[in-house]
Amino acid sequence: MIVKNEEHFLPNCLASVIGVVDEIVVLDTGSTDRTCEIAVSAGARLEHFEWCDDFAAARNAAVSYATGDWVLVLDADEVLVKGAGAAIRAALNHPGIYCGMLPMHHASRLNVTQEEVVSGDQRIGEPTWLPRLFKRTSDLQWEGIVHESPIAWLQSRGGVGTCVQAPIIHFGSVPSFRKSNNRDSRNLSLLRKDVALNPDCWISKVYLACTLHTLGEREEAIVVIDEAWSMIMAQVPDIIRVNKARDSSRDHMPTGVVKGFTAFAQLLIEKSAYKACLTLVATALEMGIDHPNTFYVAGVCYENLALVDTDNRMAHLVGAKNSYSAALAFGGRAMTDQVLEGASTWQGEIRLATVLLQLGEQAHAFQLFRDNREREPELAVLGASEALIGMGKPVEALNLLRAIIEDTASVDGCILAAQVCLQQNEMASFQSLLQCAYDGVIDGLKERHRLKILNELLAHPAQAIRRVS
Repeated sequence: MIVKNEEHFLPNCLASVIGVVDEIVVLDTGSTDRTCEIAVSAGARLEHFEWCDDFAAARNAAVSYATGDWVLVLDADEVLVKGAGAAIRAALNHPGIYCGMLPMHHASRLNVTQEEVVSGDQRIGEPTWLPRLFKRTSDLQWEGIVHESPIAWLQSRGGVGTCVQAPIIHFGSVPSFRKSNNRDSRNLSLLRKDVALNPDCWISKVYLACTLHTLGEREEAIVVIDEAWSMIMAQVPDIIRVNKARDSSRDHMPTGVVKGFTAFAQLLIEKSAYKACLTLVATALEMGIDHPNTFYVAGVCYENLALVDTDNRMAHLVGAKNSYSAALAFGGRAMTDQVLEGASTWQGEIRLATVLLQLGEQAHAFQLFRDNREREPELAVLGASEALIGMGKPVEALNLLRAIIEDTASVDGCILAAQVCLQQNEMASFQSLLQCAYDGVIDGLKERHRLKILNELLAHPAQAIRRVS
């Protein structure tokens, strides 16, 4: 592993591989804290490397000190889950294996148990299969001065490894830690350098675009991702054909293609370019990108088009329903490319339920909202209440809404409660709730489709507030 000033994470990382590996190699790139002392105390072989703004160079140097037949790669902010060693040792005896893909789970907090992260209770997004176990061959080399990977080595062997059920937990993505660590700003300068050195490498441009997006540089990000996507369309189909000729039984989508698609789609959605994004989705599907993100972003586009293209509203809602359902069919299983948070689980279910409300499928929507009340309490209560109103159960809906209106002055809650009060001819409460909804609608609306409900209430003869457009 490569380290620098990792005294906080390193002890747990090293402890997690004791008894699993035969040797530990720690390559220090200039620590000024207790990192080196911790490594030596744990029995690791400590080596030093003069940092040269090149992660691949450091990774290759670290691997060069290894003496075993296999290499397990971990970063200091990661731990191997208890019991994973048995799966790793079993994989090494599997004939034909050259690369092990291990499931990576990104912890949402620092002080969590392994069980909480692996179960998904305290995890960011879904687990992702990453190449971390390698047969140590003479040509094993990492590339890329940042976000390094042995891509040429992998592609020369068909591009896909063997899945090994040996989970890794990553703590470096915890939002509070990542923000304080300033890693994105550091990576930006390295990525710019990488793109300048390798202008024909679309993977570098994808990572640059993603980092620019994270840092709020959206206009530059969309220029860079557009260039990367053009290169992907020109190069990737040939790569897939070559790899399939070697082994037709595997998925041979090159690493980074889904990431590039997802970044491009998110940027288009942020610009409200929904039709352009659906064109991108069609291209991705034609290319063979069978991934939850492909269908989830299609659902987002159709759902938003239903709000603005009212002449085709029902067709767009059906498109959204089918797309979210397709994303949910993946069922939260680990993928080789990162899944948008909740796209194939809770977030997909909430979006599908919101679409079902608008299609009149209230009972199904109600069940989906109830299933997600612990994950997203406010959205679940609001959605379930709207479903109950549609099912002709206004009293039950109002009972659900009372707490959320009293605690948060929810605009959506006020709209739905006003709808119930009007049905029950409680005109004083109707006026009060309607005024609250109107006053907060610009900044406080959770679901845009409820603006239609608000405007219908505002059109009622019993009130004097002007309509919102």
